[in-house]
Amino acid sequence: MDSLRKALSDPSWWFTVIIVGVFVAIVGGLLKDGLKSAIPQLIARYRQSKEARKIADRRYIEFLTAHPSLLQIAVVRTSLESSRLIILLVLLIGLPSFAATLRANPDFRLLSVHLLNDRAAARLIAVSFPVLFFAWAILFWRIQQYQSLLSRAHEEYRHQESEREKTSANSVAPESQIRVP
Repeated sequence: MDSLRKALSDPSWWFTVIIVGVFVAIVGGLLKDGLKSAIPQLIARYRQSKEARKIADRRYIEFLTAHPSLLQIAVVRTSLESSRLIILLVLLIGLPSFAATLRANPDFRLLSVHLLNDRAAARLIAVSFPVLFFAWAILFWRIQQYQSLLSRAHEEYRHQESEREKTSANSVAPESQIRVP
């Protein structure tokens, strides 16, 4: 309590509070004005990029439906990306358990002394775990987007094939209408 009274009675504390308060008010005022103009621009850019993404997706779907072999290649590519996702997930789950094994097992302890000390191993895990999680989340999101696009392309291809079969079935004349001379 005495230290608080002493700090409050010291004029340097009051000057510091006033200077910091003025600085925060100026920065807040500048940010407020900047955000008023920046937010509508960001919203407009987001809408434009969203529309451009829809157009690009539509063109890609049309391209894949026009070339069914490329659609099959894209499906295989998505499967490979999914296997990469699984490998990252195994690393994400296995990294902390690997570190615990290094610390607990005496056989691995000798190996870890030569490779990493405990502090370096803890830092490695502390840094790599969020990085691996972030990479996994981005890869998961990309795969979900791509699989959605491929499923729409596959549905459209199947719809076009059924339309072609209907038109070809309608264009062939029934046997009763064929006249033999």
